[in-house]
Amino acid sequence: MEEIVAFLAIRNPEFTGADPDLDLIESRTLDSLGLVEFLLLLQELTGSEMDMGTVDLGTIRTLGQLRAAYFTQGER
Repeated sequence: MEEIVAFLAIRNPEFTGADPDLDLIESRTLDSLGLVEFLLLLQELTGSEMDMGTVDLGTIRTLGQLRAAYFTQGER
């Protein structure tokens, strides 16, 4: 998760990663271009290939949802 927080902070200097319930899309922490780059990073960190067209945005809207969906079995 550290890599994800760092990625988001580079793109949005006001982002601290402190609020696990902050909606990353509505807060514009992730814009459309950043979302594609973010999904590529997530794919790299999880080691799982993702179909960009079928990714459930509900699993990546907040850091809390992201952690539960992709990182609960062992932090990366």
